[in-house]
Amino acid sequence: MVFMLPLMIALLLLIPRQPSAALGIELIILGVIHGLGLAIVGRGKRKAGRRSNSRLARLVDVITPNVLTTVLVLAAGASVLAGHANGLYWLAAAVVIALIGGLANAWLFLILDPD
Repeated sequence: MVFMLPLMIALLLLIPRQPSAALGIELIILGVIHGLGLAIVGRGKRKAGRRSNSRLARLVDVITPNVLTTVLVLAAGASVLAGHANGLYWLAAAVVIALIGGLANAWLFLILDPD
């Protein structure tokens, strides 16, 4: 889910001759959908009761970049909707954090024991 965010941002930015207001609304909708999707996935994870013994895994789980990427996309959408083109810089930060967070989660998935 985290790796899909940069792809969706790129698709929204590639629409030619799109008004700024439309891009801002689309980014806000993307941020809301991304946040809701992550909340649903996280709720299922908590219901399963999976808790890791690794301190590193717990740290990455607590300091997850999922919330930060959602907030950055929402901030970018609100800024662009308000007429500030500099709001697009928030998207660059969101993409970098999403990629780093996705790689960290994938790495933890590979090294952790499923027991």
